[in-house]
Amino acid sequence: MPAALADWQTANPIHGRTVHPLDASRTPGGSSGGGAAALAAGLVALEMGSDLMGSLRVPAHFCGVWAHKPSTGILPLRGQAFPGTPDTLGPPPDLPTVIGPIARTADDLLLALDVLAGPEMPMAQAWQLQLPPPRQPDPARWQVLVLDANPLAPADAEVRGAVAEAARRLQAQGARIMSAADLPPGALPDLAVLHRAYQQWVMTVLGAFEPGAECDLNAHEWIRLVADRGRLRAQCFALLERVDAIVMPAFGCAAFAHQDDPDWGRRTLRIDGEDTPYEAQSAWASLASLASLPATAVPVMAGAGGLPLGVQVIGPWLHDRGTIDVARRVAGAGPRA
Repeated sequence: MPAALADWQTANPIHGRTVHPLDASRTPGGSSGGGAAALAAGLVALEMGSDLMGSLRVPAHFCGVWAHKPSTGILPLRGQAFPGTPDTLGPPPDLPTVIGPIARTADDLLLALDVLAGPEMPMAQAWQLQLPPPRQPDPARWQVLVLDANPLAPADAEVRGAVAEAARRLQAQGARIMSAADLPPGALPDLAVLHRAYQQWVMTVLGAFEPGAECDLNAHEWIRLVADRGRLRAQCFALLERVDAIVMPAFGCAAFAHQDDPDWGRRTLRIDGEDTPYEAQSAWASLASLASLPATAVPVMAGAGGLPLGVQVIGPWLHDRGTIDVARRVAGAGPRA
């Protein structure tokens, strides 16, 4: 994994660079790139990773495997924080990071979820977790929102094609496919506002706890930031009362060539023939992460160059089994036996 889990590629000063299992000139993604590459190469049967800005979803999309970013709070986070940080049970409080499984099938994701989800001590003395079954098992009654554009992050034609193929497969099973234009005004949160709020939230919390980082937000600004996040989260929850799932890119391109420049501001990604800012791609992770929602990454097809292409399926909070079920149908695996 990259140092501090902070990249969409996987290189560190101890173990060096991890390469894509199909093309050594490209990255397997990050931050959980090593796990996704090992899984795709058949070295292991199951892996674990973390996700704050797509660190599970991006490697799964790049390597052609499955991953699940759980609803925030349902998997214990002990051992995930930097040594010496004040929260010994996980990352700094209020940071919506999660750990989750990477696998080769939907059934393996569900098995891992069943084993790992739930509180640990001391909370386990009083709390239990019982995730609900899929909201509606019949795809003919699903309403699925498809988003293939973001005002801050471009997606190339191949990625948009994978989203369209996922929608076509669901529609063939009877699902009603909706676009943003089919929603009432205001039903879809402003994705640019949402992403900028999420970026500020993450950088503020990390800046208060990470070694060497600084945080200069005053208390009143923090309270306003909390209120903004709550308002946007409520909008996302309301949207997922209207629709059963959201299908969208996990990242705007397939696995890209290794980039060595440590300055993200100088990095670019070539998307549909144009150089675009590297960091802009974090916008695809924001909706599920800011609102604490489950998101399942599922492989869909291969691009023209043979590299995998996937999508993420986002669902209501705590409906983790539901996003895995929709992803299963995207993959053409049918209902669970």
